[in-house]
Amino acid sequence: MAKTSQAERVVRVRIICVEPPELSGDGVEFGLQDKDQRLYPGTPQADRSLRFECDLRVKQEADGKPNFLGAFAHGTPEDRFLYLTLKQDGQITRRIQRKLVTATWGQIESLRYGDVMQAMIDGRSTGSVPLLGKGWQVISS
Repeated sequence: MAKTSQAERVVRVRIICVEPPELSGDGVEFGLQDKDQRLYPGTPQADRSLRFECDLRVKQEADGKPNFLGAFAHGTPEDRFLYLTLKQDGQITRRIQRKLVTATWGQIESLRYGDVMQAMIDGRSTGSVPLLGKGWQVISS
């Protein structure tokens, strides 16, 4: 993890999507959505899950909570989230929303160079989905 200033850091975030949607037919895509509604496909894993990664800037707010910023951070500072989006022929047909607000500043501070913040979600869901397993985890490289 690199610091961009004393008040802001860059964090690598990874979402593992188990049971991702089937991508059958032309014009169907599934990916991590940026603020310009572009989709970035995941990396297929041996267990058929998809791994999505992005870098987010993060700073600590006055209340001690992290505020995630950047091209992939959607929502308000109090309710930031990532979108995994399914499109067909350029139209959004389904979104999975994964909130970032359950990550703690303590987790951010514990990150070392090469570490990632990782969470797992079920790709069969839609809307705001819960994290699987133990929630946000710091994964060492």
